[in-house]
Amino acid sequence: MTHANPHYQRRWTILAILGIAQLMVVLDATIVNIALPSAQKALHFSNDNRQWIVSAYSLAFGSLLLLGGKISDLFGRKWTFIVGLSGFAIASAFGGAAQSFGMLTATEEPRFSRSCCRPRRCSACSCSSPITCSRPAATLR
Repeated sequence: MTHANPHYQRRWTILAILGIAQLMVVLDATIVNIALPSAQKALHFSNDNRQWIVSAYSLAFGSLLLLGGKISDLFGRKWTFIVGLSGFAIASAFGGAAQSFGMLTATEEPRFSRSCCRPRRCSACSCSSPITCSRPAATLR
């Protein structure tokens, strides 16, 4: 029986390569979560910033997965896979060599987190609640 797919003879090799790539993704996510406490101690960042690492990884993975699907439709699945795997390896090496929290996240803190998402403080004494503040004319800033 002849098959129309030219890659039929190599189907098990292709499946093995894709399986190894998927294993790399799962292992990387596991390693990130296991190594975070050590990285937090070495790079001196808070528990709040540790959550940024997990969130940034998930957001980058999801968004690049969607973008990669569209790019693979345009330029071909094989080359998109090779470029994506290379980018993944480079980003993993960059994250492993991080010397600071900023380098680990590879971006500066988003602008919106500085203004609208930070906890608001009392204008009189910088406590977090003007309702219970003992100083007169306490308002949120």
